[in-house]
Amino acid sequence: MSKAHYMAKQLEAIGYPVVNGGEFFHEFVTTSKIPAEHVLGILEEHGILGGYPLTGERSGQILWCCTEMNAKDDIDGVIGILKEV
Repeated sequence: MSKAHYMAKQLEAIGYPVVNGGEFFHEFVTTSKIPAEHVLGILEEHGILGGYPLTGERSGQILWCCTEMNAKDDIDGVIGILKEV
């Protein structure tokens, strides 16, 4: 849970605000000013499965999942890539 919260804070710091202000465990949703498919495509080019683009009313939002299996360095790497997008 701590790594998911760390990732959410890092994403918010670079312009991907968390949609749900409530508690969460491993999964959370952020809003993206850039089309979600583009953001996730950039991550995929780097061999990273970044998240799931939401559709319909939630278009422009990304569902992320982060667990104890994700190293802090890997999370920082995702953030570094997204800073450039």
